[in-house]
Amino acid sequence: MPFLMIRNDITKVAADAIVNPANRNLLQGSGTSRAIYQAAGEQELTASCEAIGRCDLGRAVCTPAFGLPVKYIFHAVCPAWHGGGFGEAEQLAGAYHSALELAAEYHCESVAFPLLSSGNYG
Repeated sequence: MPFLMIRNDITKVAADAIVNPANRNLLQGSGTSRAIYQAAGEQELTASCEAIGRCDLGRAVCTPAFGLPVKYIFHAVCPAWHGGGFGEAEQLAGAYHSALELAAEYHCESVAFPLLSSGNYG
């Protein structure tokens, strides 16, 4: 799969899946997460995430994309920055890796990632 960097609204990207920067409770956050929930359909996506429950730090889970122009949303739980001595790099790498494992499992040819752990998480 080729690697391409684009600057765009992730809710409008044509891909098989997009990655949502998620919290452990899979609840709607702010920024990119909020935009994804609003574009997908807040009620449907919230209900789907509530059915899953929680996701561990450094892991990702999959939901349908509902109103988005993609098939899936991979919710990657990323670390907040606490100075770098608390395993943040490994946790962030795990979140990316877990989302890519889901892409393989769901036979995705394309996945759009935002810059994970760069907003509210520092």
